[in-house]
Amino acid sequence: AKEMIKVAEENKVLLTVAYCHLFHEPLVRLEGIIRQGKIGKVVSYRNRFHWGGGSDAEVRIRGGILLDNGIHSLSIFHYLVGEVGGATAIFNKNTNDLFLLRQCYLMLEAQNGALGIVELEGRSPGLTPSSFIVEVFGEKGAGVIDYSGQSFYINEKGKRKIVLDPKSG
Repeated sequence: AKEMIKVAEENKVLLTVAYCHLFHEPLVRLEGIIRQGKIGKVVSYRNRFHWGGGSDAEVRIRGGILLDNGIHSLSIFHYLVGEVGGATAIFNKNTNDLFLLRQCYLMLEAQNGALGIVELEGRSPGLTPSSFIVEVFGEKGAGVIDYSGQSFYINEKGKRKIVLDPKSG
C-alpha cells in the first residue's frame, strides 16, 4: 500500500479504494430518499452478497469473502445508515485463513442505534435472483435494492411504490 501511495504521488494521479457500489444508481436514489426523510428514521439494514466459490487459489486472490464483498457491504451500510458503532462476526470455522474465508455473517449497530445484518456467501456455485440485495427499513417506509431485479421504495402505507432503477427515470 505504501508503494502504491508513493507511485501515485510521484505521478500526480488519484489513488482511491474502489467503492463502486456507491455509484450504483438505485443506491444513490435510495440515499437521497433517506436523506430527505421519506422513510423516517432508519431502524434496520440487511444486505446479502454472494459469489460462486472457486478454488482456494481463486478465493485467495479475491481476498476471501469478507475482504472481497464485505468491504462493499460495510461501505453501503455507512452510506445509507450511518457510522458503524459496533460489529460482531460469525464465520465458517473451516479455515483460520482470512484470505480463504467463504462464508461470513456480520451483525452491525450504527452509532445512531440502527441495526444491520450482512450475509456474505462464497461457497455455493449457483446464483439465485436474491443473491445480491440491500434492504433499508425506516419508521415510515423502506427501500429495496435488488441487483438482479427491480429496486424500489415503498412508503409507510405500502401503497406508493417508486422504482429506483435508472430505466425508471
